[in-house]
Amino acid sequence: GGHIAATREVVGARVAALEELLRANGPLTAFEAVPRLFDGELTPMNTNWWLGETLCYLRHLQVAGRAEGDGASPERWSATAA
Repeated sequence: GGHIAATREVVGARVAALEELLRANGPLTAFEAVPRLFDGELTPMNTNWWLGETLCYLRHLQVAGRAEGDGASPERWSATAA
């Protein structure tokens, strides 16, 4: 139970940080957001993981009505009006 609670806390903090990042610096692609959202140097091992995680967070924000993509390729994301 403690591990689940800790994971939820980390994910919640990252989602909030990504939303704030979009408000302050958007619109951004997911790839542009990755190095600003995660601590540490990007490597071939972590870039793919962090990019996938960031895309999940963006989708969560989109479903919650707190962010939107522009539909372009690559998609640029912005926070919606609060």
